[in-house]
Amino acid sequence: MAQFQPVPLEEQVRLAEQYQLESLLFCPDAWALRHCFINVCTGEEFRARCDRWSCLYCGPRKVDLWRRLVAEAEPKLHVVLTRVGWTVQDASRVLTTVLQYLRRGSKGHGRDHLGARPAYPVECFAVLEEHKNFQKVGFHWHLLVNGVDYLPHQVVSEALRSSMQARYEPQDRSYIVRVRGVTNARAIGYVTKYLTKEVALERRGMRLVMQQRLVYRMDDQGQLKREPTTRLIEVISRARRIRYTQHFFSCINGGSASADIRRFGPGRNSLECWWSGA
Repeated sequence: MAQFQPVPLEEQVRLAEQYQLESLLFCPDAWALRHCFINVCTGEEFRARCDRWSCLYCGPRKVDLWRRLVAEAEPKLHVVLTRVGWTVQDASRVLTTVLQYLRRGSKGHGRDHLGARPAYPVECFAVLEEHKNFQKVGFHWHLLVNGVDYLPHQVVSEALRSSMQARYEPQDRSYIVRVRGVTNARAIGYVTKYLTKEVALERRGMRLVMQQRLVYRMDDQGQLKREPTTRLIEVISRARRIRYTQHFFSCINGGSASADIRRFGPGRNSLECWWSGA
């Protein structure tokens, strides 16, 4: 039997250029090509990455890393909140209000504590998704929840309805939710597959910010003076479509910071890794 002969490096480069396979081999970002990370204890070298979800090299690897991180956090429930808004800004407000509603609970009203409900110390990892019929339904949230083993469907539904009370008419308030237990890795894979889906700029929403600027004016004596003025302007919202609460990943690596875990991967000590120019 003839022994397999490896393809020369020049031929591999030619094939990669011909079929545009470079996205399988390295991150094409200019900064990433010039830099690398080196572990000063082991000498192991890691290629730098741009870490953009839209990158053909970094995007799939980030999804795989997030999937493993979420699996290590061991979520107990998969919650879906439907029709939470038509901009990322509105959807983020709804999610924040829902979590506050669940975490704070209520003592009820009057001596008999009418309407009292317990508090649920939920921690979650949330991904925003556009519905196929966006004009009618808008966005919906996928939440992977730990910290509790059970959430009553009616309580989550009322939390969603209450979160939309200030900004929507009664007939437009959503109450449709879904609460299911996470029994295998299928739910985690289903939620994390939406990580690479970008949101169009016009669907991010706007927010009001106070802008300060200096204006030159002529005083009564005809002298030019500089006066500070302020005004309200609209800018594109910075609300994020991927969110997680502070203690969702607290069980991983003894409570290490989530940013370090994402950058260096599970099981690696980020303090042992130093940056070095390639």
